[in-house]
Amino acid sequence: MKLIDNAPHLWKMWSVRIMAAMALGASVWDQIPPDVKSLIPQNWLPYIVSGASVLGIIARAIKQFDKK
Repeated sequence: MKLIDNAPHLWKMWSVRIMAAMALGASVWDQIPPDVKSLIPQNWLPYIVSGASVLGIIARAIKQFDKK
């Protein structure tokens, strides 16, 4: 297995940031108070996660910075 050429710059990529936000959201979801959770309809959650995943894929395809 080889890393991509710009692996040291992964943290700058929007796709990585979006996936990190999804991971953070999933890890703290149980700690969010129920009254705050109720602001997001339960049936919207799959669409939110799917949408964020698609945004991550799109962000990965966009050139975000020049390799220097």
